[in-house]
Amino acid sequence: QAVLSFKDSLHSFPAIADIMGNQAGRGPVRCEGPTAQSHPTAFPEHVKQVPLTPKMDSEQGFQKYKKYDESMGPFPDTFDFANQLKLTEEQVNQSYEHQLPFHMKVDGNAKPHYSTGWERSVAYHHGLYVPETYTTTKTADDIRLAVANFSEKVHQDSPKDACKYLQIEEF
Repeated sequence: QAVLSFKDSLHSFPAIADIMGNQAGRGPVRCEGPTAQSHPTAFPEHVKQVPLTPKMDSEQGFQKYKKYDESMGPFPDTFDFANQLKLTEEQVNQSYEHQLPFHMKVDGNAKPHYSTGWERSVAYHHGLYVPETYTTTKTADDIRLAVANFSEKVHQDSPKDACKYLQIEEF
């Protein structure tokens, strides 16, 4: 009696549909996702009507981005369809050389002066003197040429290597 037959064991376990929540009369299980109404602290941008992007602002109808120049196009509101085509560029100069001075010194940091070589060696050993940080910043052309030269060397060394593109990207 301790050993059940396969046929008996099928009747003792509930059907798969019952386990998955599709029992007779109950219907399928509906997984309702969290919404701004059910979880207001999880979605403060919806509750407080603060759009994260101009696209979200137009979809939700919050009308918060109307105050900012980057959301406005060259045409009046009646021609909003033309403003959404982005006929004009949002920023005048988006080149690497133009944006770089906003984030770092282009000419490099001032090189420290050590009175003796052993002072510089100690500073280098302890990470206080890193010579690469005192050079001028490379231009986009310098970077492009260096990557092209390195990728050419990698292609010559091992043209059928599967990892050569990873090596180039890591460079």
